[in-house]
Amino acid sequence: MFGSLSKKLVSFIQFNLVNKSSVEQHQQSFFFITYVFGDAQRQVKTILRKLKAYVVKIDGTT
Repeated sequence: MFGSLSKKLVSFIQFNLVNKSSVEQHQQSFFFITYVFGDAQRQVKTILRKLKAYVVKIDGTT
């Protein structure tokens, strides 16, 4: 998941560096990047929460 995500991000940044025309475009790319990383962080937190619950089930303690 993260492999394809980082590839998309790199190509997106390269595209914006080549076609830098306005401040607005840079603001849009900044929002895009923060959105993507925010989403990735949420997914990781969800996965960790599920893993923790799974480990508790196996261990039998809380």
